[in-house]
Amino acid sequence: MASPNHRADADETSVVIPTSSYDTLGFCKDYVLRRHLHENEANIGSHEARIDWMRYIGPIDQFGGCNPFSGHFSSLVLPICKPERLRIVSYILEYAFLYDNVLESAAKASLDKESDHLVLSETDYKTVRSVIGTKQIQSKMILDLLNLDRERAENVIDVWKTMVSTTAKRDKTKPFENLEEYVSYRIIDTGAPFVDAMMLFGMGLSLTKEERDLMEPIARPCFAALGLANDYVSFDVEYAEFKESGASTMTNAVWQYMQWEDIGVEEAKERVKQVTTHYEAEFLRLREEFIQSQRNRKSPHLETYLTALGYQIPGNFVWSLTCPRYHPANRYDANYGYEEYLEWRTNLLEVQPVLDHIHRLQKEENQRRALSPAVSDRLSRSSSESDLSTADISSTTTDNESSGLNSPISSTFSDCRKGSVVEALEEEVCGALNTEHVLAPFEYINSLPSKKVRDAFIDALNVWLAVPEGVTNHIKSIGNLLHNASLMLDDIEDSSALRRGMPATHTVFGTPQTINSANFVIIQALDEVYKLDSPNSLSIFIGM
Repeated sequence: MASPNHRADADETSVVIPTSSYDTLGFCKDYVLRRHLHENEANIGSHEARIDWMRYIGPIDQFGGCNPFSGHFSSLVLPICKPERLRIVSYILEYAFLYDNVLESAAKASLDKESDHLVLSETDYKTVRSVIGTKQIQSKMILDLLNLDRERAENVIDVWKTMVSTTAKRDKTKPFENLEEYVSYRIIDTGAPFVDAMMLFGMGLSLTKEERDLMEPIARPCFAALGLANDYVSFDVEYAEFKESGASTMTNAVWQYMQWEDIGVEEAKERVKQVTTHYEAEFLRLREEFIQSQRNRKSPHLETYLTALGYQIPGNFVWSLTCPRYHPANRYDANYGYEEYLEWRTNLLEVQPVLDHIHRLQKEENQRRALSPAVSDRLSRSSSESDLSTADISSTTTDNESSGLNSPISSTFSDCRKGSVVEALEEEVCGALNTEHVLAPFEYINSLPSKKVRDAFIDALNVWLAVPEGVTNHIKSIGNLLHNASLMLDDIEDSSALRRGMPATHTVFGTPQTINSANFVIIQALDEVYKLDSPNSLSIFIGM
């Protein structure tokens, strides 16, 4: 049980939901279920991720963390996440969901052992656009995390790498010999340590290496229970896909028990349930023993960590019970952003009424979009009178600036007022072409930490030269453009994996786009030289 102080802290961000409101099927006994008070931030984060995916990679129809029937994944699993961090945490977890594996690292990545650097395999992707788009989103996520909280962001990146090295090397056709072997793999495969790292980031909590080692045996049964509970709830839909695919093995504990003990589906499910509830009880026991042993020591942050872990188990299970990701009957168009129109904070609605409402809204939207452009435009202007548009997203959520997340990733959703997320995306895509993609590699390398030696050198020279400040700043800007362009090209020539301690630009955006960006920036620098209004400046530039 959480202490009064921890309950008070949790009450600031979340509300207790009676588990009796759901049929938990005998799981989650003696656990406390909480739901974040700022769930709208979680939904916005997920929809921003989906918008960026469609913008940079392509169409999507997979389901992620949104669940209008029980609550958003992040809201239920991470109920004591800081409100101002819930959006970016949900963005990243949505991206992980869309890969059907945290960052799709098991199938799409390898680890460079020499540099310990994440290297994505381009040959596994369908199109060049998806390669570039994936790397763009990943680089922006990393930058967002580092800009917000470098220490905890580095922990997220380290866990990411560990996950890659574990899952990418597993032979998917090799059967598991026993439960222990399966659980050890499944803990990583489900991304439990990654969600754990995101939980710490969201809470603004850090653990030393010694503390992580101390927590590992206590957290392990929690992670095991999370993975096995997912297997239990998702088995039916995964098994149907498995039988259609013709694959030889299935990464699901229910299926594993069917093979190990030569039993049917229902009996195998019961075995998984027994094992899962055992792990759930084991975590509670170990947590309580640790808390009791720490009564005379000052380690409240460890108790906070273990309390937060305990919220993951019921949150994950309740989310899994009704989420469209695991239940085809509950699916709808996930790209429309309907979740924001549902009054779920105060009403525990039955699934079917909510689903009927969403389908009705979706049908009306599709009918409107099928009309002629003129009629569609008139309906859009008068949509404030419809029940679809009465809930203005901007009035129920904070914008990026006020939430402390002035994120470069995407502003489309927060700019969307009335109508669907898809409409907002279409309007943006159909707009005028710009330099966003060609400048992305330059903006990435320009954002990395720099000592600004050139600027300091120019300022030192200016003590004697006394060049006006405006001109000096212009020269600094030109120097910065040229320097970063040269670094991008130099890293390609040297096959460098890192630059300033971070992934080199071409490893994030690919060699072709990086070369294009460097050349474009050099031309930009030349254009800036013309603006100096100095007869010799062009000759100096060309002679460099």
